[in-house]
Amino acid sequence: MVVCREYMEKPLFVNVNDTLARARNIMIERKVDRLLVEDEGRLVGILTLKDISRRLFSSSPTWRRRPIDEIFVGRIMSQNLKTLSSDAQITEAARLMIAEDIGSIPLLEGDRVVGLITRIGICRYFIEHYEGVYKAGDIMNKRFSHVKPTHTVAHVVKLMDKKKSDWVAVIDPSDKLIGIISTETLTYVSVNPEKTEQIISIYAREGREYRYLPILTAEDIMDRNYPKVAPDSDAVKAAEILIQPGKIVVPVVSNEILKGGVSRKEIVRCVLK
Repeated sequence: MVVCREYMEKPLFVNVNDTLARARNIMIERKVDRLLVEDEGRLVGILTLKDISRRLFSSSPTWRRRPIDEIFVGRIMSQNLKTLSSDAQITEAARLMIAEDIGSIPLLEGDRVVGLITRIGICRYFIEHYEGVYKAGDIMNKRFSHVKPTHTVAHVVKLMDKKKSDWVAVIDPSDKLIGIISTETLTYVSVNPEKTEQIISIYAREGREYRYLPILTAEDIMDRNYPKVAPDSDAVKAAEILIQPGKIVVPVVSNEILKGGVSRKEIVRCVLK
């Protein structure tokens, strides 16, 4: 029987009154994508990169448009956490992740938080126990969203929010995959007007007027060097990529055409089969 303790991570904490800027800096420095939140020594929530990117790119309410050094963790964090004993079976954690659509579970010994089991931990378990069992093409998600290189970041965010997706593919006019944008990508976006300035033509009755506007596009922020696998690749190869920081999906590509994606969620589902 394999228990969660064998694959748990050491949790990192922030205070409910810390700023998002401090929390994001910790994530960058420690190369993690989530932090547990405490208030006077009590576990009260969890903050993920997905929380930061989705909430800050939302158009309302007004406080979400403030600088992240003026927003407190307590406004953004997810609450009502699900927990497990550190002795719980790894399959129990996988089942809870799928049922609740969550990516991590605090592990307890008594009332004390001793660790965090995440989808990455499940991927590590998969790597050690499932070599040769599944092909990437067998478990990939064939339903994915895609955008053009010239689509604005605002369009990308709206699409990801509408589809409840953690990533989108950037496809060129010949339908070839040229990049990936994830929620983690959006968390680290900073606008550089000099880089993103494009000519916007305004047609008027008396002629054509030109003005410059800073527009950040998918091409500006996409990850161009995302690791890919073929449909007949061992799914363990995809899992080995997914345990790397910032890699939340592995594109499955045939002849440069995107066929689907293997995310950590697909790996978790495999553990339950």
